[in-house]
Amino acid sequence: MMAFERDEDVNRFFERFVVLVCGGVAAFHLVYLITGWRPGAIEQAAATKADILFHGVIFLKSNTQADFYAMTLPMTLLFFLRRGLGGTYRLLIGVILMAMTVSLLLNAARGGIIATIVMAGVALLLSPERLDRKVLAAIVGVFAISFGILVGIYVLPEVFGALFEQLTEEGLETDRFRNWAASLRMLADHPFGIGLLQQNYLALGGRYGIPGLASAHSIYIDLALATGIPGVMAFLALVGSAVLRNWRALRATRDPETRRALTYILLVLGGFLLGGAAEPIYTNGYKLNQLFWLVVGLSLATSHRALVAVREKRLGSESEAAPIQQQTFSEGRPGLA
Repeated sequence: MMAFERDEDVNRFFERFVVLVCGGVAAFHLVYLITGWRPGAIEQAAATKADILFHGVIFLKSNTQADFYAMTLPMTLLFFLRRGLGGTYRLLIGVILMAMTVSLLLNAARGGIIATIVMAGVALLLSPERLDRKVLAAIVGVFAISFGILVGIYVLPEVFGALFEQLTEEGLETDRFRNWAASLRMLADHPFGIGLLQQNYLALGGRYGIPGLASAHSIYIDLALATGIPGVMAFLALVGSAVLRNWRALRATRDPETRRALTYILLVLGGFLLGGAAEPIYTNGYKLNQLFWLVVGLSLATSHRALVAVREKRLGSESEAAPIQQQTFSEGRPGLA
């Protein structure tokens, strides 16, 4: 965290991440869907037609890419609304925001789409910008969704047709609830966990009516099964403490750079924790836990710096006020003059 000694450095990291990584992921996904091209190593890893159509090209898992957008698209929306952006730069961020939205819609991961929508609403609520800018962001979002549908109909008819068929057939139906119920029964029988290997879950799944599954598809249930109830409680305590401290620092500080950094962090953490409720994105194969823990570290460092600055400012104000109060007290008693 030594590279992020100032809040401006934190903001610069997130904003460059949007341009270089988020924009790159979305562009790579769309280029593949349109042209069919991607590197040979990724091509070999995609084993089925569903992988080729929907999965995130780089991530190779649709759930991973959708939850990556749940972590980063709301932050990108906040970046787009920021004061002081030049016209060309704002246009670039708007294009990236639209590309991410289109990529997310063509991804077909319903949990990630819902988590992204919720966190985008949180981003608008936390944004310090004027109402007209928030309305502009909402208009851009509607336009991006409409553009995504048009791209699907006219540019990618095969992809859009398969996506539309999946959504109309399945709607919001999911096996998640049945899997969670079975996994919770497994947890009740093994309150101290079954171990870290996915093979343990596979071996026990048949007894609980979920054969062939390697995960409960929830980071919280997966952690509880892997490490036991004490383990998931420790995770919740650690992460909850970081999030609450970040929120407390956000409410306490008035510095715009600090507030923007803390808001970026809160949106990324919230996207991971909300999206992870319905996806197993904590495991290494989903490639998001490294980013998550990096941002947890940034949260601890940035919130600590912000709270120390607030405390020092308060103490400075009190020390300046003390001589004035003493002088007023002395002037009010002539015998002490």
